Amino acid sequence: MQEVAYSQPSAPPAPSNPKPLVKIKFDQANVDYEQPVYNALNEAMKKYPSARFELVAIEPTGGNAAEAAIESARSRRNAERVLQTLTQMGLDQDRLDLATAQSSDATTSEVHIYIR
Repeated sequence: MQEVAYSQPSAPPAPSNPKPLVKIKFDQANVDYEQPVYNALNEAMKKYPSARFELVAIEPTGGNAAEAAIESARSRRNAERVLQTLTQMGLDQDRLDLATAQSSDATTSEVHIYIR
């Protein structure tokens, strides 16, 4: 089952407890994330015209070294796809940062987008 969740921006997240603007779970071959991401970023840009965004490639923890390497590569590829989508939507790449993280809560590759 596909899951793309986004929340309305209320205030920039606190660095100690950031809440993602968008959370995309890549739990199937073709995840339709473009429209929800566009809507969320459009709303955020209305509220915070000079906002920067951080894309975080989340990889699940666990498994052996080979599985970890595969998940790491998969999560980075997915984040790069989302990054490309955002630039195609017209968002200046200078306003985007890309990072990676591991999560024991993740069961599949995810991309989280944060307002900075």
